[in-house]
Amino acid sequence: MMDAPLLDTIIAFDAMYGSNDDFQAWYEGAPNRRLITVADDTLPWTEEIALDVGDTYSVDMLPTSYDRWPAGALAARHLYIRAQYGHMSLVTGGRAIPLLLRLLPVETLATAPWQVPLGSLPPPPVLGSGSGSASKP
Repeated sequence: MMDAPLLDTIIAFDAMYGSNDDFQAWYEGAPNRRLITVADDTLPWTEEIALDVGDTYSVDMLPTSYDRWPAGALAARHLYIRAQYGHMSLVTGGRAIPLLLRLLPVETLATAPWQVPLGSLPPPPVLGSGSGSASKP
């Protein structure tokens, strides 16, 4: 996966389980690569890579909203976050993933539910009142 030529950013959610050499080699392989590491259970290994790569910007907690990221976090090539959430809450709590995805330089979809607070699910889509029939897969 890490050898994909177009891969320029990795967000590792509590994912450093001793595989630091692979992540570090990927990160150091090109100057345009960005690594974002978030740690809870994997704190010892994530701290290790933060020291090894050298140009790490550290944040002690995920902010409560996108506009509360420190300026250094927005521009950091390696952003390291010591999470205040537990391992499962990082990926299932609905807060960490949206916050981190908003750090990426990608186009925002016009239909994205921006009015929905982080951690909430968007409302279900409104189905049309057309007379068409639903198709089965």
